[in-house]
Amino acid sequence: MCFGSNSDIQRRAGESGKSTLFKQVKLIHSNGYDTEELNSFIPIVRGNVITSISQLINATARLGFEMKEENKQIATELESFSESNIYTIVDNYNEQLGEHINGLWQDEAIQKAYQRRNEFQLYDSAKYFLDDIKRISKKDYRPTIEDVLKCRVKTTGLVECIFEMDNLKFRLVDVGGQRNVSLSEYDQNCYEDEMTHRMKESLSIFAEIVNCKFFEGKFSPQLTS
Repeated sequence: MCFGSNSDIQRRAGESGKSTLFKQVKLIHSNGYDTEELNSFIPIVRGNVITSISQLINATARLGFEMKEENKQIATELESFSESNIYTIVDNYNEQLGEHINGLWQDEAIQKAYQRRNEFQLYDSAKYFLDDIKRISKKDYRPTIEDVLKCRVKTTGLVECIFEMDNLKFRLVDVGGQRNVSLSEYDQNCYEDEMTHRMKESLSIFAEIVNCKFFEGKFSPQLTS
C-alpha cells in the first residue's frame, strides 16, 4: 500500500487485511459505498459462499468424514467448482441452492471438517457467511457494510483511494499479486505454496521490511527471516 503524497510504501502479505483496511478507509473518509457499489458485491459474497462450501466438501472427503446420503449429490456438484468457473453457478444462484448449501453446512461431517480448518485452505469469513446463508440467498438480498468488509476479493492490479484528513491529502493504493499470508492463519501453509508455513512467510516479509536501508538505525538488533 502507498500512503501520502510522497507515495511512501508499506508492504503487506496477501490476506493480511490490506483490502479490508482499504474498504474501511473508504467508508470513514471517502463517502462510503452507494447502493450501486453495494449491489456489485452480491456476486462476490455469493462466490465466497460457494468457494467456502466447496473447500469444506473437499476437506470432508480428504479427512475421511461421511456426509448424509441426501447431501452427497449436491456436494459432488459443488466440489468441482474452482476460481476459474465459480461464477457459472453464481450467475444462477437462487434460494433453492441456498437451502442445499445450508443443508451441507449443517451436516455433521462438514462441521467436523470445519473444526479442523487449520489443516486446509478456508476463508476466515466462511462461518460468518454460511451461518447467514438464508439471508444471502434471498432474491432481494443486498449486502450490508459488514458483508462488504468480510468478503474476500482477490486484488488484481492497483486500486486507489484519495482522501483528506486534518488538511492533509492521502493516497491509498491497494496492490494485488502478493502471496497469501495472514497472521490469523498462523497454523496453516500458504495457498500458493503448501510447503511454506504462513507464519514463517509473514516473519520473512517483516524482517525484509525492518532491515530495509530506509529504516537503518530505527530497529535494533537486526532481524533475520
